[in-house]
Amino acid sequence: MNTKKNNKGYLVLMLTITVVTLMFSSMMVFFSSAMEEYKSASHEAGHTKARYLAQGGMDVVRMVLQQIDLNILYDYGIMEGLPPVNFGGGMISFRIEEESGKLNINRLVNFYSDEEDQSVRDLFNRLSERLGISYEIWDAVVDWIDENDDSMPRGFEKNDYERMNPPRRIKNGRIHSVEELLLIPGFTQSIIYEDLRTEEEKELYSDDFLTEEEQVTITDEDFILANNITVYLPVEPDKVGKAGKKANEININSAPYHVLLSLSEFMTPEAAKAIIMKRDEVGRFKDINEIKNISELNVPSIGGKSLVQELLDLGLVTTEETVYKIVVEASLDSQTAHVMGIYDASAKKFALYLE
Repeated sequence: MNTKKNNKGYLVLMLTITVVTLMFSSMMVFFSSAMEEYKSASHEAGHTKARYLAQGGMDVVRMVLQQIDLNILYDYGIMEGLPPVNFGGGMISFRIEEESGKLNINRLVNFYSDEEDQSVRDLFNRLSERLGISYEIWDAVVDWIDENDDSMPRGFEKNDYERMNPPRRIKNGRIHSVEELLLIPGFTQSIIYEDLRTEEEKELYSDDFLTEEEQVTITDEDFILANNITVYLPVEPDKVGKAGKKANEININSAPYHVLLSLSEFMTPEAAKAIIMKRDEVGRFKDINEIKNISELNVPSIGGKSLVQELLDLGLVTTEETVYKIVVEASLDSQTAHVMGIYDASAKKFALYLE
């Protein structure tokens, strides 16, 4: 009898322990789940605050660019870099880069005719020659952008991409980032983002072998393809500007060394360096005709013209079209958010805005 009672008591005790254990485990699971949800919500709330802070920073940059004359901003060095700002318990940093001095990949195709723009292709061919890469690599880019199925000599069209392993779809439209080039055959991380010089060339371009003038005008960044090209277009990319010229000129105020060299087959290293030295001296060219005063540009060119006259007559350079890439980063409560915008200063509008 006592044995049965003892067994019954033991079973009741074990059952009670089991129930309590299950309840405790359930409570722990619930608590753990609740904590994860709280952490997730807290994380999301922190990121949302940082994002709002970044958006506010971008609004400030936009208002500054819209309300203050660009020449004043450049004269005071504001466009060369805004200092980080402590605000709302967080930190906001800014980066402003002028894109209109680079060769625009999307200009390789004339969007009216859906055909390669030979004048723009000539610029890319010369840039490739200067940087030591094959000019044929741009054939595949033309095919990637244009909407037709006619393959360039060294290009790739729809059928070629479908036969790849793994197969991929061709864009047949404008490129939205330089990184997109990695989807096109022939382009690699090293070709786009690394110094394209050989070790011997790097030695020749070291400070030991460069004059003081060359050290100012030529930098290591100039030999990286990504620093010489862009994909960002103005708000109205195909508008016709003054004198009936299409607005696809290179802004000479921000054009890198190798882009300047690419403007004409008659452009010399001395002339390109002279442009950079002169614009550093004056701050920025206010009028494109100011380059007429650069003696190195008054050399023979095509058709009996001078080099400077070729640049002006063909509408290759400008001081007016300005497109900026603006990146604002905000950090708050261990959370970081980025906002990026492409700002067309001529139209005073954003051509692209990404969060």
